Order: sequence, then structure tokens, then C-alpha cells
Amino acid sequence: RSGEKDPVLATMHSGYLRTVAPAQSQYRFYSVHVAPDLFGEWSVICEWGRIGQPGCVQIRNYGTEMDALRASSLRIRQKQKRGYWPK
Repeated sequence: RSGEKDPVLATMHSGYLRTVAPAQSQYRFYSVHVAPDLFGEWSVICEWGRIGQPGCVQIRNYGTEMDALRASSLRIRQKQKRGYWPK
């Protein structure tokens, strides 16, 4: 399938997840965005932290859009396993 876009991954350019557990005073968010950079590569931008507060940011670069989309999809699945879900 070289050169073809996976239709599921192609629709996932961003995602916002959160987990809320008042008993543990846990109010967290995790966002993932895929965007092109100025050098022709693709970046996966992840931000996480407490809801309502500025979060930490991590940017990872990938050579192709498909690689970036796969990485963002993996991140979202990992966070869902830890209790984060779309709001």
C-alpha cells in the first residue's frame, strides 16, 4: 500500500482527551495535533497537564504525514488505556 493513505488515519489530525476523577483530585487533559513544519516534515505536537492550566508541550518530527499520523494514533490509544477519553 505504498503511497496510499489509510482512510482512518487520514481523518485523525488532532485529538483532545481528558480524565476526571474528583475523588483523586485528578483533572487532566492530553491533546495531540499533527501539522506540517517549515522544513517539509510533519510534527506531532502533544500537550498535557491539569485542565484549566497551561500544559507541558512535546514536539516530535516525522518524515512523512503517514508516520506522524500513525504516531499520533498510537499516542491516543496509549492514553485511552490509561483512562483518558474524548470530552
